[in-house]
Amino acid sequence: MNGAEMLIVIFVFGLAMSFLVAKGIWEAKEYHQKEIERERLNASGNGPSKVIKSEPAISR
Repeated sequence: MNGAEMLIVIFVFGLAMSFLVAKGIWEAKEYHQKEIERERLNASGNGPSKVIKSEPAISR
């Protein structure tokens, strides 16, 4: 493998890695935005409330 082929391989590998990093950052940003929206809805009282499920009382 000569120098030009090696540069092409490194370039393609670099493009693939930068794509994966950008995709990860994009997904993390979307997840974070959904978390912010969920917290905003919970703070305003319009969102789903956290329900604590308790065991049914045992009649004796």
